[in-house]
Amino acid sequence: MRTIWIFLTCFVVPFGFLSMFVKKNRRCLLTFGIGALTFFVSQVLLRIPLLAWWQTQASAQVWIAANSYVYVLLLCFSAGLFEETGRLISFKLLKKTNTLYEAIAFGLGHGGIEAILLVGIPALSQTLSLENALLAGSERFAAILVHVTLSIIIFIGVKKGHAFLYWALAIMLHGMFNLIPQMIIYMGGSLFLSECFLFIVAIGLCAGVYFLMIKERIEDEKVS
Repeated sequence: MRTIWIFLTCFVVPFGFLSMFVKKNRRCLLTFGIGALTFFVSQVLLRIPLLAWWQTQASAQVWIAANSYVYVLLLCFSAGLFEETGRLISFKLLKKTNTLYEAIAFGLGHGGIEAILLVGIPALSQTLSLENALLAGSERFAAILVHVTLSIIIFIGVKKGHAFLYWALAIMLHGMFNLIPQMIIYMGGSLFLSECFLFIVAIGLCAGVYFLMIKERIEDEKVS
């Protein structure tokens, strides 16, 4: 049960939905791959090594000890800064990407490779309790949903000529999504409660981007 749940949420969800969108638009394969590459470059090659190097510096260790709350904010929002900047650059380069299917596939690739690298592979290589496996898989499902939503936000911003504004919005939303579990646990809430809130936020973001699409008159197929 533990292994099946992790496999479903981290592997089947992104690739399963991708197969649906590829039937409608074969370019979704390309944007899925670029979304995965964007995460790998922005996090694995840039942010994580930079943070690891900075944390080894004596001055940084003193600062972290004296500013633990600010340090948590830095971790939460730096992820948004690196990933949303990478997302923005990618959509700027993908000039022919003009369908929502492709934008969604980009988010599936971005969130999918994150789920596989950070949760899927580590979780499958060790023995987790059923509770921890359920929580880890559920958190990744919510995260993939948010990555898809943020990808659509950046996509709309680039296509409508408001890239900087939507990039800033995406960074703020991304950072807040990362911060929510920290805040709940700090206030004495359980990990289960934090995961419930993450799902509520993920669904709320999806609803918000849906109304944004209506406001910006984004069609299901193409941006006019």
